[in-house]
Amino acid sequence: MTVAAPDHLHVTVHRAVLAARDFEDNWGSPLETSLAAIALARHSSAYRADAERALARCLRWWRDERPRPISADVAALALTARAASDLQRANYALTLDAVTAVADLVARQNLQIPDLHIALSVWALDTLVPERDQEPWASIRTLSGGGRSGVNVPLNTFVKAFGGDSFDANRLVQDLLGEVSAAPGLSDACILIWLVTVAAEKLSQVLRSDDNALQLLVRRRAGLVDRVVGEVDERTFFAPDVADLSLESSSPPTVPNFLTSFEALLVDVALAVRDEAVPWLTYVEADALFGARADAARLVSEELERRSRRQAGWLLVPLAAALAAVTHLSITVATIPAKVANPASAATGAFVLVIAVVVGSEARASIWRDPLAVLFSVLTLTSTTVAINQSRSHPFISDIWGLVAGALIAAAASLLPPAIERLHARASRDRGGTS
Repeated sequence: MTVAAPDHLHVTVHRAVLAARDFEDNWGSPLETSLAAIALARHSSAYRADAERALARCLRWWRDERPRPISADVAALALTARAASDLQRANYALTLDAVTAVADLVARQNLQIPDLHIALSVWALDTLVPERDQEPWASIRTLSGGGRSGVNVPLNTFVKAFGGDSFDANRLVQDLLGEVSAAPGLSDACILIWLVTVAAEKLSQVLRSDDNALQLLVRRRAGLVDRVVGEVDERTFFAPDVADLSLESSSPPTVPNFLTSFEALLVDVALAVRDEAVPWLTYVEADALFGARADAARLVSEELERRSRRQAGWLLVPLAAALAAVTHLSITVATIPAKVANPASAATGAFVLVIAVVVGSEARASIWRDPLAVLFSVLTLTSTTVAINQSRSHPFISDIWGLVAGALIAAAASLLPPAIERLHARASRDRGGTS
């Protein structure tokens, strides 16, 4: 997996996380809002204000609405206490409420408690209640570990390891290697990315960084990220429109991948980094790696542009002739004398030739552009003047052809410098070839 994979996935899920927030800094439920507060707190300082607002929303929920004794609200209460601690807003009463709520929930063994909610609560309270002889750890240790399947198996292993009397890092890493599937479903992969990330953070405090089992677990996490990257884009977090799924087709409809904002939050927590934006390459390294390729691409692009401009200019030449002919024919059909039709058609053709010269050449690349543009512009003006003068019963310019000749001779003279320069360059090349 390249370094771009987690970066691309992080950008995608982080955008989905921010898009799920409403104008009241609420992510739809206390569980998601509290998890968002932790996720934003784990990012760079640029998201500190967003994390503070999410935490403030959770605190209002805790004080004013009071959490219900259900697993989602209990987990949200524990995550709120963790977010407050991460943002240096630790609240003893909040932590005590969270501990009491988790212990009471776990003590009700007749309930079917989602393992993910328990795992989130355990992770949230891990650093807030370090003494394992206190609640909620005593109640956590009474949870049964059987009858589970799929992603719930590593979640239960995580809970048991974090809530045990002592943290057995070697056993946890070995158990997770055996229980974390290498090819889970998309939703389970998001949960496992979070689970392996937070477990590895705890394990790295005990195990050496070069521990083989820990490195294998980290590589397993990289494989999970690579698995999710291949199937997640911006549209993954938009619920599919059921009305678009045809029920009349003989084959079953294809349901696109869909992840909730809660799953996006889990991945965002896992991939968050506190550092400010750091480039994968330094600017010197990036220039050395991509500079020559960028220069070559720029030269190719400029050559293509020059070729396109020349082709467009040459295509305008027959268009100029065609428009001149159409103008002459139209004026002749209107029974206007030839002495007016001829200069009018010449003016039309010359005007299009001005455009052809401007479009077909670059000012820096062609020595003929400006002289030719001047010549055809003068021809356009003089032809228009002749057409107007000849259409009058009493011409306002008596010697019109003398004026035209003088203007055209002056304009044609501008062609002499580039012609002399071109002849001089050719002679220099001939002398160089002879020697």
